[in-house]
Amino acid sequence: MDLTTWTDAELIALREKLHAWCLQRQASKWGNRFWKLTAFMGAFSLIDGIVDIFLDGVRALSILEIILGSAICLSWYLGDKKYKSNTNFLDKLNNELSRRGHSL
Repeated sequence: MDLTTWTDAELIALREKLHAWCLQRQASKWGNRFWKLTAFMGAFSLIDGIVDIFLDGVRALSILEIILGSAICLSWYLGDKKYKSNTNFLDKLNNELSRRGHSL
């Protein structure tokens, strides 16, 4: 995405929205801990389902556990990836605004 073609008003408005989103995510300590706990439980569920299949054979509950654990792990991965891409984009916006001479 070429930020040099954007107007100053567009860059500033988008920067304010992304900055507010990042501050809101960083301020929520319980939300971050819950998100990490959920990812850990998803990974545990996935591994437990696989081990149950090896020890007890294929059962519907083990397959359900694998599916739900995989969905939770995928959700955590995509959310973390979105956070990293948004913070990288915010850095690019800050660099472009500072290049144009705006104070942050």
